[in-house]
Amino acid sequence: MMQGKTVAIVSGNNAAVQNIKDKLEKEKYHFIVASLGNKENIKKFFEKLPQINVAGWESQLEERRLYEKITELNERINHLLEVNNQLAVVKQELSAFALEREHYERYSSHHKLEEIKRLPFYRQTPEKIISFLVDNHIAKEKEKLDSIFYKAKVLIKYGFTEFKKLKESEMGLILNLQKQYYDMKIRTLEEKKQELTNELANHSFQDLLKKHEELSTVIFKHKLYKKYNGKGNIDENTYKNNYKTFIDHFPIVLSTTHSLRNCVAENFLFDYLIIDEASQVDLLTAALSLSCSKNAIIVGDTKQLPQIVDLKIKDRINQIDIEDSFDYFKHNILSSMISLYENSISKETLREHYRCHPKIIEFCNQKYYDGALIPFREEKEGDIPLILYRTAKGNHMRKVTHGEERGKFNQRELDVIVEEVMQNHQLCFQSKTDIGFTTPYKKQVKKALNLLDDEIECDTIHKYQGREKSVMIMSTVLDTTFQGKKGISFVDDPCMINVAVSRAQNQFVLVTDNHLFSQFGKEVIDLIRYIEYSTLDENIIDSEIVSVFDLLYKEYSEKLMSYKNRLLNISKQQSEDIIWTLLNDILNESKYSSITCTYQVYLKNLIKSTDNLDSVEQAFVNHNASVDFVVYRKLNKQPVLIIEVDGFAFHENNPEQLKKDELKNNILRKYQLPLLRLPTTGSNEERKIRSRLDEVL
Repeated sequence: MMQGKTVAIVSGNNAAVQNIKDKLEKEKYHFIVASLGNKENIKKFFEKLPQINVAGWESQLEERRLYEKITELNERINHLLEVNNQLAVVKQELSAFALEREHYERYSSHHKLEEIKRLPFYRQTPEKIISFLVDNHIAKEKEKLDSIFYKAKVLIKYGFTEFKKLKESEMGLILNLQKQYYDMKIRTLEEKKQELTNELANHSFQDLLKKHEELSTVIFKHKLYKKYNGKGNIDENTYKNNYKTFIDHFPIVLSTTHSLRNCVAENFLFDYLIIDEASQVDLLTAALSLSCSKNAIIVGDTKQLPQIVDLKIKDRINQIDIEDSFDYFKHNILSSMISLYENSISKETLREHYRCHPKIIEFCNQKYYDGALIPFREEKEGDIPLILYRTAKGNHMRKVTHGEERGKFNQRELDVIVEEVMQNHQLCFQSKTDIGFTTPYKKQVKKALNLLDDEIECDTIHKYQGREKSVMIMSTVLDTTFQGKKGISFVDDPCMINVAVSRAQNQFVLVTDNHLFSQFGKEVIDLIRYIEYSTLDENIIDSEIVSVFDLLYKEYSEKLMSYKNRLLNISKQQSEDIIWTLLNDILNESKYSSITCTYQVYLKNLIKSTDNLDSVEQAFVNHNASVDFVVYRKLNKQPVLIIEVDGFAFHENNPEQLKKDELKNNILRKYQLPLLRLPTTGSNEERKIRSRLDEVL
């Protein structure tokens, strides 16, 4: 823009492009951007063209003087930027050692230690302590602690003389040395932190950065003022008939990769093409975009989710003599370029990380980036960046295999989110638009959309790449059933977990099975271990939500043991026995003394006539359709609540039965008979029954 160049910014999905548009609009640079793409987007763009407003953007200083000032600032800032990076690294190390010391103090609190008044070393540094502990461990392993050579070595190397004390109370001395190590290491890092902080303060680093940003903004706005002051908007005809005028007016064009080719005039080439989230851009649509540009900047991360390609077309494509780097099914545009050019193209690794809380990004940093990232967000006392919810024992995942909306879901994890996570006062958000829900499975997203507040954005992890939220809640869905274990290879994917965690700015909440991932896989269990280690168990929450239907599983919460022992047997279906027992428990209370219940009642016995029904509904009733349970008043036998038990296999995974269920719902609705459906995938059945009974009585 400053050099009069044109730029196309593209990505494989609209969300990533929208993110860029939002940031430009926030800075009020929207009028230089054309948000195009498919025909619908182009139509929307021209229906509401961005209005030019450069009032007050003219600089009082001449451009030459502005550039001189920025050059002067660059010379002063460059060294300080490196110092600032060093400070961020020291803060990162300090946080890590402080956490280690907390764990050490928890462990050592079980031992009565006599505090060391002074270290038995003549060079008192944390490195000396670690070196001594290592030498001591090796000597102990080799049974050489009493060796004259070992004693001479530690005397010369460390000045250590307290061999008698070491022999009499080895554990106490070792633990004391470990404590001294943490204290000294943290003190050393605190001193280094203060030294770097002072250097930055003495050179007014923050003021220089602010001045640099202000001058850069002044120059940019001045350039825009010179170009756009007094210029009117253009119309759609200019776009179609005079593309040169259009692109001069809108030098930045936003589009998806597959639509860019349709947004430009014939033979037009952008000066630069920026492909964002490149790991998700397939080679075909990337080639279409590259054909529109002279130069390309490819932005992406090989450790994030790759493109999704349709493997069904593989057999229909001739792949003979295709070089590996151009393999459509193996590579995205990012990995293809790396494979094709290796070290012969310019690469830049963006190490500075500003999005996530340090405790959140540190998982990704250590797990996937070998500690190369430098987090620049401040970590404050009292922050709760990580929370883990473990569902109660039981097989809570289901797989819908029939009908149009197939896939895996886990109702229990959704119940935990609605009833526990969203009620947690430690959840940090201003409005619910700050919260995102993500999961590997589309079916779980669909269920979440029906349950969670409309303001909470719900999407799969694949769709969330390139986006961010203040609070991210992740549901893993899987359980220990055969189908659950089959999903491990999909869910326990390093790219999947890396993307999910790094979407969270301030808090990441994981809702997961009680122990599946401790038995299988390595990515999710490493995340669980990291959360457990980082939060010191303070925000590791075992969900209180259970269902009486958990008794259908081999494993279930201990809360249900007494209930299991007194189940009443009335049906071939254990699920109905469970609800019958629960109903009897509730109705035995004096509060409900005026009502009672029965089971398996024909619909035709509940309604006086079928006059209100159509022919299909009448046939359904006359075909001996029944309901599972009827709660009615003792004195006049009037029904007050119908209860249906919906087993997953017979109902949700059975499209024909779902149609019958809807038919039954309509019939009961016509006769104003209250209905409560209790799916065996649900929870809190007692509360739901009590609530409905209290409503109707």
